[in-house]
Parts: sequence; structure tokens; C-alpha cells
Amino acid sequence: MEFNLDTKGVLFDNLNQMGEHIGTAIVMQTLFYFCLCVVLPIVIVWMTYRSTRQRENMRKEIILAALDKNADVDVNALVRKLDGEKEPPLLKEKLMQKLQRGWMFLIFGILMIVTLPMLGGRGFWPLFFAIPSLAVGIAYLISYSVGKKMLAKEVEAEERNKAAEKA
Repeated sequence: MEFNLDTKGVLFDNLNQMGEHIGTAIVMQTLFYFCLCVVLPIVIVWMTYRSTRQRENMRKEIILAALDKNADVDVNALVRKLDGEKEPPLLKEKLMQKLQRGWMFLIFGILMIVTLPMLGGRGFWPLFFAIPSLAVGIAYLISYSVGKKMLAKEVEAEERNKAAEKA
């Protein structure tokens, strides 16, 4: 039985071509991960730094222009207005946020448990989301009820102060 050299040459050429494609795939994969893990974070940090620097330069220009036009400007009040500082939330608002988050987590956990039988028992992945969600929801609701009882007098005093400020 004789081997034809041309057949071996064709086979070898096909393996070389296949090796070139594999090598190209490895290079592309490495380049992708390099861009994802190195270049992308650097670009994000650079863009964040640049926008922060531009914002600070604009604030500085506004403050200097206000001082040039009127020397008796209260700089602290101007800075507060530029920062857009809001007054801190009331205790009642904080308690209502806890109540809202508690119900949201609790309902999400219950819905995940309800979807478990709909999957036909094939997967238990909803339990990985449902049990922690139920626990967090119950914790928020307990925190709301305890906070409501403990802070009842403070909430009333805060409401009276708020009403007095408006009047």
C-alpha cells in the first residue's frame, strides 16, 4: 500500500490552516478580555474624573462671577444652592421607605416561590432569590413596626415643627 505525498500535504495544509484559526481565536479572546478588564475600567475612571473636574471648574467660575458682580454675596449660601442640597428626610419618610421596601421584597419572594411549581419542579433557582428576599422583606417590616412604636413622639414633634415652619 502506497501513500500519496500529495494527500499528506493537503492534510498538513488543512491542519496549519486550522491552527491559524485557533491562534486567531485565542488572540481575539485575549484582546477582548484585555479591553474588558484593563481598558474599560481606565476609560470609566478617566471619564468620571474629567466630568468631576469640569463640574468643579464651572462651580468655581460661577462663584467668582457672583463675587465680581456683588461683593456682599454669601458664598456659603451660594455653594449650598449650587450643590442642590436638600433638607434631610423626615423620620416619617424614612419609616415609610422601610415599609415600602419591606413589602416589595416580601412580594418578590412570594412571587418567586409561586413560580417554582410552574417550572414543573425542574429547577430550584427561584429559591435562591426567594428565601433571601423574604428574609430581607420581613426584616424591613419588623424594623418599620419597631421604629414606628419607638419614634412615635419624635414623628409627631417633627410634624408640628414642619407645620409651624410653613405657617
